Amino acid sequence: MPEEERWKELYRYWLSKHVNGRPPSRRDVDPLPDVPRLVANLMLLAVEGTSYRYRVAGTEIEARAKMTLAGRLIGMPGTLPQVVADWHRALDITRDDQKAHLYYSRLPEHITAKFITLVLPLIGESGSTEMILVGSFYDQYVEPGTRVLGMVSGEIKL
Repeated sequence: MPEEERWKELYRYWLSKHVNGRPPSRRDVDPLPDVPRLVANLMLLAVEGTSYRYRVAGTEIEARAKMTLAGRLIGMPGTLPQVVADWHRALDITRDDQKAHLYYSRLPEHITAKFITLVLPLIGESGSTEMILVGSFYDQYVEPGTRVLGMVSGEIKL
C-alpha cells in the first residue's frame, strides 16, 4: 500500500473514533485489531509536561531507529538538533491544538523516497492531550539509520 494511503487510513481510523467532535482517548483506539497492517509503523507517546516518552513503537520504527524506543524520551542520540527541535515543536503543536498534523521529512538529496509522519492527539478525561499517536511511513525502501534532515508541515487532504 502506498505511503499516502497508509497515513490516510490511519487518519480516517482516528477520525472514526472521535466522540462528539472531540479526539479519541487512548482507551478509544486499539490499532492492533483495528488497523493491523499499520501497527509496525505506529508509535504511542506519553505527554509528560513539556516532554514526550515513547510508550510503544512498532517494529518498523524500531528497526529504523536501530534501538528499542519504549521508555525513552524523544531525541535519540545521533539525531540532528534541528530534527529534535522540529519533532518537539510538532508534538507541542499537536498537544496544544488537539488537531491532526502531517509532516514530510527532509532526507539527504540522493534519496528519492518520501517519509510522511502523521501526528494525532489522544485526549484524557480532563480534556487535555495525554498521549500522541504517530504513524511514520516511507513510500519506498530507505536504509535503516538514514538521517532525517528536518520536517516540513504538510496539508491533510483526503
